[in-house]
Amino acid sequence: MTTTELLILNLYSINAIIEFSAGITTIIKPRLVFPGLIEHNRGLRPSGIDAARWFGCAIAALGINSFLVHQLANNEPGKRAFGFSMLFYHILVAFFLLLAFFNSSSSKSKLRSLVGSIIHSLMTYFFIQNLFF
Repeated sequence: MTTTELLILNLYSINAIIEFSAGITTIIKPRLVFPGLIEHNRGLRPSGIDAARWFGCAIAALGINSFLVHQLANNEPGKRAFGFSMLFYHILVAFFLLLAFFNSSSSKSKLRSLVGSIIHSLMTYFFIQNLFF
């Protein structure tokens, strides 16, 4: 196995770990990932928590798919198609987390948004390297 093939294998494995962990965390503790689910002085928003958990299921599924795809040969069309979809996903999530960073008033929310944006920006970079170089 060449170094490039090993890096690609690890990229999809790392993506699997990140997305599966984020999905499970969101299912178990939705307010940890989405702190805005608590209305000021009004308590919880149950519909928001449900939606966050559905989101967590989808993100965990992306992690599982990434794990399954990492086992495919690098020239498999399905692996490349999944890579493009993950690139698009990471670009959008990094962008919206950066917007959340600038629009947040809480330092805790700012930190979460910034860390998330950095992680998704790095994954964007690695998927660009994987798909185009």
